Amino acid sequence: MPRPAEWSREAVRALARTNRRVFTAGDLQRLLEELQKANTIPETISARRFTEVMQVEAGLREEEVPSVADTGEKPGPYRAFRRYVIGTASSEELAVSLRPRSYLSHGSALHAHGITEVQKDAVYVNQEQRPKLPARGMLTQQAIDRAFSNRARESRYVFENGGTRLVLLAGKHTGNHRVIELPHDGSDIALPVTDLPRTLVDVTVRPTYAGGPGVVLDAYRHAVSKADPHALVVDLVNTLETLGHVYPYHQAIGFYLEMAGLRSVHLNALQDRGIHYDFYLCNRIETPAYNPNWRVHVPQELMKA
Repeated sequence: MPRPAEWSREAVRALARTNRRVFTAGDLQRLLEELQKANTIPETISARRFTEVMQVEAGLREEEVPSVADTGEKPGPYRAFRRYVIGTASSEELAVSLRPRSYLSHGSALHAHGITEVQKDAVYVNQEQRPKLPARGMLTQQAIDRAFSNRARESRYVFENGGTRLVLLAGKHTGNHRVIELPHDGSDIALPVTDLPRTLVDVTVRPTYAGGPGVVLDAYRHAVSKADPHALVVDLVNTLETLGHVYPYHQAIGFYLEMAGLRSVHLNALQDRGIHYDFYLCNRIETPAYNPNWRVHVPQELMKA
């Protein structure tokens, strides 16, 4: 069998050219096959041998990403992931690598867009479900009241990396709508992340994945300070139409934008969608206040924020 010294140097360079710090076994297999096609590595070298040599020559190491139970205890209820890492990889790059076609979302997307009020004790990464038939039946006030009187659903598919929770979400199918790539601290590659309008809609729908309504309001204020008001509202309305949520989240979005300083003339596109129900900014509001303009119940403290 050829000695590693005859091919490992080129293999190390090829690994470095990816600019990645996290690899799956499949990633390493594909890199090996590319190098073998280029006659850089002999075809007799197996994936196992290639990985062993890269561990010695490139500092590649295998790491376990364990599941975490609801109580925070380990081992958790799910099988651990195993990844190969070079150097110090960010929790975001690691989280995105755990499942194919995943992207940073919710609070992690807010942070990627420069909204630093979000705590970084968790990374939220979404892998969309397969397409489903649209829900049937008419929306009623009773159904809304019942749904928002319960606790918000939260993913239990949670893993851990260096004290950071990696929360794996299974969102509705959108075809990765409005997912872009952005540079990210701790990664040498751009990572997939929802753009700002999509992120604002997502955290409106699931504020628990962003730190709560107060953080969501900060995100809207950030967006209003950076974007053209008309363009921002158009993007938000278009995103809502594409995502097709059943509940009237446009009322919550209208409230946030109004609190963020947008004038009513900019909010007509949201008002035109109709204000037919009393709605809620989040689940189980302990001390609610009521905004009659958008017919939305909100935490009392948010009215003073």
